[in-house]
Amino acid sequence: MPKVIENGHLYYPRISEFFIDHALEYIPTKKYYGVFSRELIKKDQTVLKVSGQCYSDISDSPLLMKYSVILAPDFYLGPMDANNIEADWYLNHSCNPNLRRVGVLIYVAARDISPKEELTIDYSPLNATPEDGFAEMTCLCNDPGCRKIISSKDWTKPDLAKKLWIEWSPFIQKTILKMGLLK
Repeated sequence: MPKVIENGHLYYPRISEFFIDHALEYIPTKKYYGVFSRELIKKDQTVLKVSGQCYSDISDSPLLMKYSVILAPDFYLGPMDANNIEADWYLNHSCNPNLRRVGVLIYVAARDISPKEELTIDYSPLNATPEDGFAEMTCLCNDPGCRKIISSKDWTKPDLAKKLWIEWSPFIQKTILKMGLLK
């Protein structure tokens, strides 16, 4: 059931679900926060379902874009509690991630993940938008195939449109098809 917040925008409370909670560990390191595997995670195993509060206006998110995900135009997902952020919001980016997103908010293992290995995702599908004005971040993953810059417009690159097809939100998939980027 949606709740109305101060300025009239809606949010929908949810709770994250870890399918293999016993196998994940949130670790603040000296350089950053991350989520690590405690045991072997097999390829294609469902790892987690991300959730939080959905907002109809990004300015309603207490942490703004730092932790927000674009689900659809004017529909954003942010952490449930800005003072107690759940471990799934600490998944870091890699240009060669070991988790892939399916069904918009479900993550599965893209390959076998070793014990003590950091769990990573590709941030591009999380902030993808066809709107003017876009977000960019410098990538620090150090993968040999690193893209160097992660952008909310990465979906416009035909190679990434195809590679990350299953991870794009449906509204971005429709735009990719309309623009003929999968040729």
